[in-house]
Amino acid sequence: MQGHPDRQKLDAQARAAWEEQVAAAVKTLGLPELIRCQPELLSRFAAYYTQLRALPRRVRRALQRQWRLPLAGIALMLALGQPSAQAATITVNNSCTLVDAITAANTDTATGGCAAGKGADTIVLPAESQQIAEGINNSTYGPTGLPVISSTITIAGNGSTIGRAYYYPFFRILAVNHTGDLTLQETTVSGGHAGFSSSAVENSGGGVANVGGTLTLINSSISGNLCGYGGNNNGGAGVANFGGSLTVLNSSISGNEAREGGLGGGVANFGGDLTVLNSTISENQAEKGGSGGGVSNLGGSLTALNSTISGNSAYPFCYEYVGCFGGYGGAIWNYGDGMATLMNTTITGNFTWGFRAGNVANSGTLTLGHTLIAGDYTGYGRTEVSNYSGTVVADNHNLFGVNGVAGVSGFSPGPTDIVPPAGVQLADILDPTLADNGGPTQTHALVPGSPAIDGGSTDCTDATGAPLTTDQRGRLRPVDGNGDGIRACDIGAFEVQATPVTIDIKPGSVPNPINPNSGGVITVAILTTNTFDATTVDPGTVKFGPKGATEAHGQAHTQDVDGDGDLDLVLHFPTQQTGIKCTDTSASLTGQTFDGQAIEGTDSIRTVGCK
Repeated sequence: MQGHPDRQKLDAQARAAWEEQVAAAVKTLGLPELIRCQPELLSRFAAYYTQLRALPRRVRRALQRQWRLPLAGIALMLALGQPSAQAATITVNNSCTLVDAITAANTDTATGGCAAGKGADTIVLPAESQQIAEGINNSTYGPTGLPVISSTITIAGNGSTIGRAYYYPFFRILAVNHTGDLTLQETTVSGGHAGFSSSAVENSGGGVANVGGTLTLINSSISGNLCGYGGNNNGGAGVANFGGSLTVLNSSISGNEAREGGLGGGVANFGGDLTVLNSTISENQAEKGGSGGGVSNLGGSLTALNSTISGNSAYPFCYEYVGCFGGYGGAIWNYGDGMATLMNTTITGNFTWGFRAGNVANSGTLTLGHTLIAGDYTGYGRTEVSNYSGTVVADNHNLFGVNGVAGVSGFSPGPTDIVPPAGVQLADILDPTLADNGGPTQTHALVPGSPAIDGGSTDCTDATGAPLTTDQRGRLRPVDGNGDGIRACDIGAFEVQATPVTIDIKPGSVPNPINPNSGGVITVAILTTNTFDATTVDPGTVKFGPKGATEAHGQAHTQDVDGDGDLDLVLHFPTQQTGIKCTDTSASLTGQTFDGQAIEGTDSIRTVGCK
């Protein structure tokens, strides 16, 4: 009797948290009991709750303090698209501008047409609106279009963009001071330009400058911002973090440009704490002697988990008869006392041409785990990773380079790390095109047969040892992606998912009786459906049962076992080699198609002959 492919289920902890938070929401927020029965809401809650549980402990605590809710409560609010119930809500509309809303929140005083804030406030923008700053509001940290954030504020953007029109004077969009705590949710910040100053703070953070405060990006985008011009002491065209706390979650930082020796085209972290989770940093530039095209970490702490750093660039500045300067780290420059930890991160397609020009350039402490660094372009034979005066901790299931060349200097890959053999090019490892492969941010998909598939350990964990249960897209980790019957972590931010197939254990019998003590074989059919052709499965890769039994006769045959006119694939497995026990109620099959796509299917069983 055939079974259906496994579907993702909530674990017991998530289910209990869901029931508890729904009960609280019905009681305290007046939400209808009907929300308990909405499968789409439950799915969104599960995704948010899983992602929040995977955050580092420090980040979880900061979010709980900000929202004044437990993690499950935050997950429910995000799933509902609701601001925190404990925060005052200020709605931007025709009579309440964003400038006045921020002032009202900062001062807890009614301003313009905006209601007074009260403690931690949420500013709600009209859905998919354009909030254009039309001039310089203040120059506290250099010209800035909106009031400096000095209190706890969440801007619920609802898909809106906060920006500067190109014909307005140069100014950054947002700044946060040491008492400020800003969360941008579903918001794009674009068009800012910090520059024309000798001050690092005034010349940095074209999109947002966080000066000693707390900044959190959730499902947001920082794009098309600039810093530099008129002074080369600048960095973080997208975001600059000066000694504060910056968390980037399910967000993208792309297309930003630090000019004239800028440090960090996307993000510059000056001695602060930077955490990048389930996010993509792409197509940013550090020009004319700049370094860290994607990220510069200057004496601070950088943690990247389940994230992609792709297509960024850093260019040196060259003087005739003198030489070239800058251009360190097309993707990341970890400098000085900087401590960078990259876990399950994909780094590819970045470019640099400078001296010590690894696309990950390190003079601090760099720790790598389950991270893929390959296919970065480095002129004049430069390296994927260049360690020129620091420490690199590897030997933790990383993948370096292509075609038999690791492309690293200043350290050596460890025994558990992978260097793809000669002949294995980038296109044999991943899709070089950054694309929408599901989830809130773009990723590089692993291709069938990639050495990164199941190239990691069987216990996926983050840098603290906590279980890592999803990839950047929110898909399950670990998955048996190569069909060998063993679930192992894929290297990088992307976890290949096995194609679910329908199998029929003991075709024609109900309810699939299995005698675990039998010395015979178990017949299993992989069924052809409207979406899957069972004859494309390579029988030599198929394994069945907990112990992964292989085909008893070394081959399979095709037969239409379910009478639908399509050929199915029929295999036989020695019962004693399957590992099926008397207490089992289902059995699973794994394998691969001839082109390398993993498959997985499960059917119910009833054990007999047990005492």
